[in-house]
Amino acid sequence: MYGLLQFRPDTVYRMNVNYAGSDEVMSQIDTFPGGGDLGRMPPTLVLDADRDVLRASGEALVAELGAAGVDVRHQIVGGTTHGFLDRPRRAAFERAIDALDAFA
Repeated sequence: MYGLLQFRPDTVYRMNVNYAGSDEVMSQIDTFPGGGDLGRMPPTLVLDADRDVLRASGEALVAELGAAGVDVRHQIVGGTTHGFLDRPRRAAFERAIDALDAFA
């Protein structure tokens, strides 16, 4: 799909454990957004990179939030790959910050 930007399953698992904090909490329903009761979530903005192989999880969360009646907005930031918010000197970072500011 995106060539070298694809993540291997073991890499995704390690990223998930890093996010979650430990292996022990990986199977708990509230470790990751989605898959549980989302009806009490606040209005939510989901920013996705347009060339991110992990974008599908953001899109799935947007669908789940919408189905739960949450005010959700989804913006795909053009010309970006996974982790673009880690690059503050790039124009896409500024566009994303502007979107966050407008949402707040």
